[in-house]
Amino acid sequence: FPFLDESVVKVEDGQASLYKYIFPAHLQKPTLAVIGLIKPLGSLLPTGDTQARWAVRVLK
Repeated sequence: FPFLDESVVKVEDGQASLYKYIFPAHLQKPTLAVIGLIKPLGSLLPTGDTQARWAVRVLK
């Protein structure tokens, strides 16, 4: 992610270190949600929609 500091989303061997594939686990205040950074077996749109809905519920 060229627009984020490298320490925000850690990527090792092509894999981002994200809790539930959404939240950077190492942040002190996890208020950043990374939506759609997965390789689903099916369509990405419903998966991204579900991730976004869950992230909103967590952050509420």
